[in-house]
Order: sequence, then structure tokens, then C-alpha cells
Amino acid sequence: MLYTFSDSEYADMDPFEFKELLNTANIQDPQEASQANEILSAMMLEAEQAPPLIPTRPPKLSEGCDEATGDCQDGEDGQGAGADGDNPTDPPETTTKAMTKEDLAKEQLTVQSIMSTMMSVDGVKGIRTAEEVELRLPVAIVGANVVSAKEETKKKWDAVYELHKNEEGAIKTVRELQEFMLAYVGQTNISSPTRTKYFDPDTDSMKYATSGENFGRSWSY
Repeated sequence: MLYTFSDSEYADMDPFEFKELLNTANIQDPQEASQANEILSAMMLEAEQAPPLIPTRPPKLSEGCDEATGDCQDGEDGQGAGADGDNPTDPPETTTKAMTKEDLAKEQLTVQSIMSTMMSVDGVKGIRTAEEVELRLPVAIVGANVVSAKEETKKKWDAVYELHKNEEGAIKTVRELQEFMLAYVGQTNISSPTRTKYFDPDTDSMKYATSGENFGRSWSY
């Protein structure tokens, strides 16, 4: 069983840590699968969209500078400086160790393994309510992100193709995403009179779509 997403211990989880946590979850249970996807989404999506911790601010102009144009007298560069010549309002610089190609490939293959588990259709059978099905659908958003054409994602897949030539690559995740969505959307009880976010009882249909950069898919039943 997974821990609650609110636990701060899991807020900054990386793919390797999440994979270990996933081993304790029952992904066939809609509630546990939904909880796992919350953590996965925060790890894969929200980190990319989060604003900087320190808002970007314009440099402080020195005396004698025009605020509108930034032009200064006496050859000043327009930026106020501290004792060491740095702008005192700038946040301290931090350095991050660059990932090697092997690091990129290993991380992407771990992410792909996670998605294979999250999108497994083993044990999918019977009819489920639209509400139960919809608990599983958001994982498709993460799946689309994993195979998107974003530059960072392309670098990771390029590393996989170069260093792990026996791996199937991104097409495996595309295929598993398609199989997952068809399996779960096809489980929907379309005779229900209850309207949900994606189920319309007037047309007895469930419709869902997701997309990433240069990638899109839609499913209906």
C-alpha cells in the first residue's frame, strides 16, 4: 500500500525511488493506482512546470542611469553591484552535475519500466463504473509526456537507442499506452445514467484524449 501523497518524504522522489515504492502498491486497485499516479505526475510533470523558487527580477540600476532605456553615464553598465561586483539581489548560483549518456538512458529505461507497470492490463476484466475507470485515465497524461518530442525527452531516448540497441524504445510505451486506454475505456458501464467528467449518458459514450509535444491520442467507447 502506498503512503499518502501529502507526505513530504515523497514530494521530491526520483524515478528509481518511485519504482521501489511502486513494488508495494496494488495497481489493479483503482484507489491505489490513482494515488500512485498523483506521485508520478508530481515527479514527471509538475517539476517541469514549477516556477522558480526565487522570482526573476530586473537588475538594480546604478545612480545616473535612465530606467526606461538602461543607458548610463560615465560608462556604467547600469547594474548595481555589491562589494564583490555582483548584483546583491541575484540568487546564489548553484551547480548540478551533468548527466552522462548512460545516466540519461538508465533513467529513461527506469521511467519506461514504471509506465509498463502503471499501464499494465493484466487482470483487467469485467465492467467498471465510469468513476472507477476515470481514476486510471490520468496516467495517460504521463505516458504521453514520456514519448513527447520535447528536447530533454529526445536526448534521453537518443541515449537509449545508442547505448541499449536491444531495447525497443519509445514505441513500446506508445503501444502499451494504446492497449491500456482501449482496455480501460472499453470496461466502462455505458448503460449508467450518471454523468461524469468523461462519460455522457445521453450518448452512452466515454471519451478521453491526451497529448504531449508532437503527440496526441484520443479514445472513445
